[in-house]
Amino acid sequence: MRFLVISAALALVATPMSAVAGHVADTFACGGSDPDLRIAACTALIETAHEKPRDSATTFSNRGAAYQQKLLYDQAFADYTQAISLDPSLAGAYSNRGTIYAARGQYKQAFADLTQAIALDPQLTAAYVARGNAYQNSGRPDQAIPDYDAVIRLRPGEAVAYYNRSVARVKLGFYDAAIADLDQALSLRPDLTIAYVTRGDAYRAKNDFAKAIDDYSIIIANETNQSGAPSYAALHDRNGRAPLLVIPMDNVGAHAPSHLVRAYMARGIAYLSMHRIDEAIADETTAINLKPDDPGPYYWRGQAYVARSLFEPALADNADAIRVGPGMAAAYNARAWIRHLQGQDAAGLPDVEKALSLAPGFANAIETRAEINEKLGRREAAIDDYRAALRTNPARSDAITGLKRLGAAP
Repeated sequence: MRFLVISAALALVATPMSAVAGHVADTFACGGSDPDLRIAACTALIETAHEKPRDSATTFSNRGAAYQQKLLYDQAFADYTQAISLDPSLAGAYSNRGTIYAARGQYKQAFADLTQAIALDPQLTAAYVARGNAYQNSGRPDQAIPDYDAVIRLRPGEAVAYYNRSVARVKLGFYDAAIADLDQALSLRPDLTIAYVTRGDAYRAKNDFAKAIDDYSIIIANETNQSGAPSYAALHDRNGRAPLLVIPMDNVGAHAPSHLVRAYMARGIAYLSMHRIDEAIADETTAINLKPDDPGPYYWRGQAYVARSLFEPALADNADAIRVGPGMAAAYNARAWIRHLQGQDAAGLPDVEKALSLAPGFANAIETRAEINEKLGRREAAIDDYRAALRTNPARSDAITGLKRLGAAP
């Protein structure tokens, strides 16, 4: 599972009162909260060139934060770099530049900047959050947890720190600990509705589908307005700033679905797990209507159709999943499996090969290819695949059964 960082708090630097008297108003505005006013005021201070280098560094850093708030990352990056060159002790500039490096996927540089920010200011919670988020996005949730621990130690009332730590714990399979974090996050911020989705995911991973459905239903009720769009409150804090959230992004798609789409899709999966097929199909259909370019709901509605032996609609849904998410190995594997169920094994073989080219260690696809090879009379190839599936998990029952049918040892 990938993780999408919505944003980390921008570290604003207190503006020293050393500007000339005629620029007092600009000095205050440069450290203010309105990004447009801040850019104009900081630019005026920079262009007058009356500031000392240390004060000028603060001005560049604060203008960079305003650019970053407006999603103008190249300008922000340039300003942070200039600020650091003028004052290498400016922790906030390192922290904010580190978030941009992380957003670009330049994790080595991000970790360097964020670690330097923490070394300069061990109380700078934004740097811990950003580094934790970078660890999550680079596939190291175990290393993210200590950074979130630090945020909670420094700001025990910070709900999103508990939320972010819960995401890492879900990734690591620590579901009970994740649920405890989410309970705490929601007690501090009942409006942090994304936490219901993640808690639902944790319950679903524990096979507690009823509780999962309850949580998904809460977010569906809370986030749906007259247009069926996710509510603004879910994405922003009470002051309109983006929260310090790491939003789980389902690995079936190239874009993060909205919280509402995720809730419908996940509730549909839970319904499917409980064999409530009609409800599963209805939820996945709603998710598709809300976000037609997300491959996940097509895939899961296809799985529901397979449960009803409705193979043609299932094939159509997986074709749509591949159309909007061509890197989705699960959809290729699902289409191959449907062909196998239809007795069209030769037609399914190219799809399962494609799935394995996209995800070489995908155990479900390895088993699918094993069963197809078995049906096609390719005994040795089937045995090799069943054994390969068992190497991923020695308890895979289909692979064990397949080897027994072929009279082969595991």
